[in-house]
Amino acid sequence: MARISAFIVPTCIVGFILITIGVIPEYNIDNLFPILGNGVDSIINGSTVSLHIFSPLLLIFFMIPYFKRRNLKRVGYLSITISGLIIFWSTLSFLLIYPYEMAVDKKMPIYQMARLIEIGNYIQRVESVFVLIFSLSSILYMGALFTFITHIIAKTLDLDRHQPIILPTAVIIYCMTFFKKGLPFHIQGSQIANILWILALLLPLIVLIIGSIKKADSEKEGRQDYE
Repeated sequence: MARISAFIVPTCIVGFILITIGVIPEYNIDNLFPILGNGVDSIINGSTVSLHIFSPLLLIFFMIPYFKRRNLKRVGYLSITISGLIIFWSTLSFLLIYPYEMAVDKKMPIYQMARLIEIGNYIQRVESVFVLIFSLSSILYMGALFTFITHIIAKTLDLDRHQPIILPTAVIIYCMTFFKKGLPFHIQGSQIANILWILALLLPLIVLIIGSIKKADSEKEGRQDYE
Protein backbone atom coordinates (compact mmCIF):
# COMPACT_ATOMS: atom_id res chain seq x y z
CA MET A 1 0.00 0.00 0.00
CA ALA A 2 2.82 2.40 0.83
CA ARG A 3 4.55 1.80 -2.51
CA ILE A 4 1.31 2.18 -4.49
CA SER A 5 0.41 5.35 -2.58
CA ALA A 6 3.84 6.85 -3.26
CA PHE A 7 3.07 6.56 -6.98
CA ILE A 8 -0.65 7.42 -7.07
CA VAL A 9 -0.89 10.26 -4.51
CA PRO A 10 1.38 12.68 -6.45
CA THR A 11 -0.65 11.92 -9.59
CA CYS A 12 -3.90 12.76 -7.79
CA ILE A 13 -2.44 15.98 -6.36
CA VAL A 14 -1.21 17.12 -9.79
CA GLY A 15 -4.62 16.41 -11.34
CA PHE A 16 -6.36 18.29 -8.53
CA ILE A 17 -4.08 21.32 -8.96
CA LEU A 18 -4.64 21.35 -12.72
CA ILE A 19 -8.42 21.36 -12.22
CA THR A 20 -8.33 24.25 -9.73
CA ILE A 21 -5.98 26.22 -12.00
CA GLY A 22 -8.26 25.61 -14.99
CA VAL A 23 -11.26 27.24 -13.27
CA ILE A 24 -9.40 30.40 -12.19
CA PRO A 25 -11.13 32.46 -14.95
CA GLU A 26 -14.46 31.54 -13.31
CA TYR A 27 -13.47 32.95 -9.90
CA ASN A 28 -15.65 35.73 -8.53
CA ILE A 29 -14.80 37.34 -5.19
CA ASP A 30 -18.42 38.42 -4.71
CA ASN A 31 -19.41 34.76 -4.28
CA LEU A 32 -17.65 34.72 -0.90
CA PHE A 33 -20.20 37.17 0.53
CA PRO A 34 -21.99 37.27 2.86
CA ILE A 35 -19.20 36.04 5.11
CA LEU A 36 -20.26 33.01 7.19
CA GLY A 37 -23.47 32.62 5.19
CA ASN A 38 -26.48 32.47 7.50
CA GLY A 39 -24.39 33.05 10.61
CA VAL A 40 -22.12 31.28 13.07
CA ASP A 41 -24.99 29.42 14.73
CA SER A 42 -26.12 27.75 11.51
CA ILE A 43 -22.53 26.74 10.69
CA ILE A 44 -21.96 25.20 14.13
CA ASN A 45 -25.30 23.38 14.14
CA GLY A 46 -24.81 22.06 10.63
CA SER A 47 -21.17 21.05 10.95
CA THR A 48 -21.32 19.39 14.38
CA VAL A 49 -23.41 16.47 13.14
CA SER A 50 -21.22 16.20 10.04
CA LEU A 51 -17.97 15.53 11.88
CA HIS A 52 -18.19 11.91 10.75
CA ILE A 53 -16.57 12.95 7.45
CA PHE A 54 -13.31 13.24 9.42
CA SER A 55 -13.55 9.63 10.60
CA PRO A 56 -10.69 8.52 8.29
CA LEU A 57 -8.38 10.44 10.66
CA LEU A 58 -8.72 7.43 12.95
CA LEU A 59 -6.49 5.53 10.52
CA ILE A 60 -3.59 7.75 11.58
CA PHE A 61 -3.50 6.04 14.97
CA PHE A 62 -3.07 2.66 13.29
CA MET A 63 -0.26 3.99 11.09
CA ILE A 64 1.95 5.11 14.00
CA PRO A 65 3.58 1.68 14.65
CA TYR A 66 4.71 1.54 11.00
CA PHE A 67 6.82 4.71 11.24
CA LYS A 68 10.22 5.04 12.79
CA ARG A 69 10.09 7.15 15.92
CA ARG A 70 12.51 9.76 14.60
CA ASN A 71 10.36 10.32 11.48
CA LEU A 72 6.97 10.21 13.22
CA LYS A 73 6.52 13.92 13.93
CA ARG A 74 7.93 15.04 10.59
CA VAL A 75 5.71 12.69 8.59
CA GLY A 76 2.65 13.43 10.73
CA TYR A 77 2.94 17.22 10.57
CA LEU A 78 3.79 17.20 6.86
CA SER A 79 0.92 14.91 5.81
CA ILE A 80 -1.69 16.72 7.93
CA THR A 81 -0.47 20.12 6.67
CA ILE A 82 -0.62 19.06 3.02
CA SER A 83 -4.07 17.51 3.47
CA GLY A 84 -5.33 20.65 5.23
CA LEU A 85 -4.02 22.91 2.48
CA ILE A 86 -5.65 20.78 -0.22
CA ILE A 87 -9.01 20.84 1.58
CA PHE A 88 -8.75 24.60 2.18
CA TRP A 89 -7.81 25.33 -1.44
CA SER A 90 -10.56 23.12 -2.88
CA THR A 91 -13.19 24.69 -0.60
CA LEU A 92 -12.03 28.21 -1.42
CA SER A 93 -12.01 27.49 -5.16
CA PHE A 94 -15.50 26.01 -5.01
CA LEU A 95 -16.91 29.00 -3.10
CA LEU A 96 -15.25 31.43 -5.49
CA ILE A 97 -17.17 29.81 -8.34
CA TYR A 98 -20.55 29.10 -6.73
CA PRO A 99 -22.31 31.31 -4.16
CA TYR A 100 -23.14 29.44 -0.99
CA GLU A 101 -26.85 29.18 -1.89
CA MET A 102 -25.90 27.14 -4.96
CA ALA A 103 -22.93 25.41 -3.35
CA VAL A 104 -25.21 23.70 -0.83
CA ASP A 105 -27.03 21.85 -3.61
CA LYS A 106 -23.91 20.86 -5.54
CA LYS A 107 -22.51 17.38 -5.02
CA MET A 108 -18.86 16.38 -5.58
CA PRO A 109 -17.39 19.92 -5.77
CA ILE A 110 -14.24 19.03 -7.73
CA TYR A 111 -16.38 17.33 -10.38
CA GLN A 112 -18.60 20.41 -10.64
CA MET A 113 -15.54 22.61 -11.12
CA ALA A 114 -14.02 20.29 -13.72
CA ARG A 115 -17.21 20.54 -15.81
CA LEU A 116 -16.60 24.27 -16.27
CA ILE A 117 -13.18 23.87 -17.91
CA GLU A 118 -13.15 24.36 -21.66
CA ILE A 119 -10.09 25.48 -23.58
CA GLY A 120 -11.08 26.10 -27.19
CA ASN A 121 -12.27 23.11 -29.16
CA TYR A 122 -9.37 20.93 -28.11
CA ILE A 123 -9.65 20.51 -24.33
CA GLN A 124 -13.19 19.71 -23.18
CA ARG A 125 -14.86 17.22 -20.85
CA VAL A 126 -12.10 17.66 -18.27
CA GLU A 127 -14.35 15.99 -15.70
CA SER A 128 -12.92 12.71 -16.99
CA VAL A 129 -9.70 13.72 -15.21
CA PHE A 130 -11.68 14.00 -12.01
CA VAL A 131 -13.16 10.54 -12.55
CA LEU A 132 -9.61 9.18 -12.78
CA ILE A 133 -8.54 11.03 -9.62
CA PHE A 134 -11.65 9.93 -7.75
CA SER A 135 -11.18 6.30 -8.78
CA LEU A 136 -7.52 6.21 -7.78
CA SER A 137 -8.23 7.94 -4.45
CA SER A 138 -11.07 5.52 -3.70
CA ILE A 139 -8.84 2.54 -4.45
CA LEU A 140 -6.17 3.88 -2.08
CA TYR A 141 -8.68 4.61 0.68
CA MET A 142 -10.43 1.25 0.46
CA GLY A 143 -7.09 -0.55 0.22
CA ALA A 144 -5.76 1.18 3.34
CA LEU A 145 -9.02 0.57 5.20
CA PHE A 146 -9.04 -3.12 4.27
CA THR A 147 -5.38 -3.45 5.28
CA PHE A 148 -6.07 -2.09 8.75
CA ILE A 149 -9.21 -4.23 9.12
CA THR A 150 -7.18 -7.40 8.53
CA HIS A 151 -4.44 -6.05 10.82
CA ILE A 152 -6.92 -5.42 13.65
CA ILE A 153 -8.52 -8.86 13.23
CA ALA A 154 -5.09 -10.51 13.29
CA LYS A 155 -4.10 -8.60 16.44
CA THR A 156 -7.42 -9.38 18.13
CA LEU A 157 -7.11 -13.10 17.41
CA ASP A 158 -3.38 -13.05 18.26
CA LEU A 159 -2.39 -14.41 14.85
CA ASP A 160 1.23 -14.47 13.78
CA ARG A 161 0.37 -13.78 10.14
CA HIS A 162 -2.55 -11.86 8.67
CA GLN A 163 -2.21 -13.14 5.09
CA PRO A 164 -4.47 -16.21 5.59
CA ILE A 165 -7.44 -14.05 6.66
CA ILE A 166 -7.26 -11.64 3.70
CA LEU A 167 -9.47 -13.68 1.36
CA PRO A 168 -12.09 -14.67 4.00
CA THR A 169 -12.32 -11.04 5.18
CA ALA A 170 -12.78 -9.82 1.60
CA VAL A 171 -15.57 -12.37 1.03
CA ILE A 172 -17.33 -11.37 4.27
CA ILE A 173 -17.18 -7.65 3.43
CA TYR A 174 -18.44 -8.34 -0.10
CA CYS A 175 -21.39 -10.31 1.25
CA MET A 176 -22.17 -7.58 3.80
CA THR A 177 -22.68 -5.09 0.97
CA PHE A 178 -25.64 -7.16 -0.23
CA PHE A 179 -26.96 -7.55 3.29
CA LYS A 180 -26.94 -3.77 3.81
CA LYS A 181 -29.29 -3.23 0.86
CA GLY A 182 -31.91 -5.39 2.53
CA LEU A 183 -32.01 -3.39 5.77
CA PRO A 184 -35.33 -1.58 6.41
CA PHE A 185 -33.47 1.51 7.69
CA HIS A 186 -30.55 3.62 6.59
CA ILE A 187 -27.67 3.64 9.08
CA GLN A 188 -25.11 5.75 7.26
CA GLY A 189 -25.85 9.46 7.55
CA SER A 190 -28.48 9.01 10.26
CA GLN A 191 -28.43 11.00 13.49
CA ILE A 192 -27.35 7.97 15.53
CA ALA A 193 -24.47 7.26 13.13
CA ASN A 194 -23.30 10.88 13.36
CA ILE A 195 -23.30 10.74 17.17
CA LEU A 196 -21.36 7.46 17.14
CA TRP A 197 -18.76 8.89 14.76
CA ILE A 198 -18.34 11.97 16.95
CA LEU A 199 -17.78 9.75 19.99
CA ALA A 200 -15.32 7.67 17.99
CA LEU A 201 -13.36 10.80 17.12
CA LEU A 202 -13.37 12.04 20.71
CA LEU A 203 -12.27 8.71 22.21
CA PRO A 204 -8.68 8.79 20.85
CA LEU A 205 -8.36 12.38 22.05
CA ILE A 206 -9.47 11.37 25.53
CA VAL A 207 -7.00 8.46 25.51
CA LEU A 208 -4.17 10.78 24.45
CA ILE A 209 -5.01 13.24 27.23
CA ILE A 210 -5.09 10.48 29.86
CA GLY A 211 -1.83 9.04 28.52
CA SER A 212 -0.14 12.45 28.63
CA ILE A 213 -1.28 12.98 32.23
CA LYS A 214 -0.02 9.57 33.29
CA LYS A 215 3.29 10.13 31.51
CA ALA A 216 3.74 13.49 33.23
CA ASP A 217 2.96 11.91 36.62
CA SER A 218 5.39 9.04 36.06
CA GLU A 219 8.16 11.43 34.99
CA LYS A 220 7.49 13.56 38.08
CA GLU A 221 7.66 10.51 40.35
CA GLY A 222 10.87 9.41 38.62
CA ARG A 223 12.51 12.78 39.28
CA GLN A 224 11.42 12.67 42.92
CA ASP A 225 12.85 9.16 43.35
CA TYR A 226 16.10 10.28 41.71
CA GLU A 227 16.37 13.26 44.04
